[in-house]
Amino acid sequence: MPGSVSGWDLRRSLVITIAVASLVGIVLAALRGPLAGTSESLWLLTWLAWPVVGWMVLIRRPGNRIGQLSLAIGATTGLSFGLPSLGLDMAPAAAWIELTYTVLGIAPWLLMLAVLNTFPTGTYAGPWEARPGKALIVVGLWALVGFTISPEPLVDTGVDNPLALPELSGRAVITNESGFLLVLILGIGALARLHRRGRRSSGSERQRFRWLLLGGAMDAFAEALRDRVDPTEVSDGWRDVVAKTIQPDVIAVWVRLGEVAA
Repeated sequence: MPGSVSGWDLRRSLVITIAVASLVGIVLAALRGPLAGTSESLWLLTWLAWPVVGWMVLIRRPGNRIGQLSLAIGATTGLSFGLPSLGLDMAPAAAWIELTYTVLGIAPWLLMLAVLNTFPTGTYAGPWEARPGKALIVVGLWALVGFTISPEPLVDTGVDNPLALPELSGRAVITNESGFLLVLILGIGALARLHRRGRRSSGSERQRFRWLLLGGAMDAFAEALRDRVDPTEVSDGWRDVVAKTIQPDVIAVWVRLGEVAA
């Protein structure tokens, strides 16, 4: 018993450490990163919900896969957005910093697809559900390799990729519009399967789907408004005001989902 208690304390400490580090990275990005002082800085803060939800679920249900995925989304978001806030004028480290956060930046989106593919249990319902999950792993590894060896100059610093392999540039096709289309197709498929599982659910499981739907709908509405706002401005009239008003509510809904899931 003492060993299990000690193991649980260690896991809980690790969960809390990752969650806090994720929150710090996201807040730093909103205050000091490239998007600081723009309307997009509030969008960054909506990512705060992921490490909080992951922490809430894992503290109550250690080993829960949805909690692990949520915490991983928060951690990779905190790193990918937080690293640029350190400054990119530290040559030659600047190139390595940008390459790191560029590669890490794809992880939250792929992890969100993993959540959609397995929500609310964290496991696949059957072999037909597992196949898209395997496809997601392939796409994720492909994107990781593609961004790492891409011969294109790094966007923020404008310097050459230190790990570029021009002779393998064909492998980096995932980094352009084709890759985005592939992820979009996987996302649409994940939403379709999520809808099917939601219709078949009942009881407390259906309640989780309802909170997920509410949070997703509110977030989508806020994003639609924000798309009409000039990202270089702090405010752009009523659309920006409404979007900023909704975002804290979106975070609250995701946190409530974490409570229900736990």
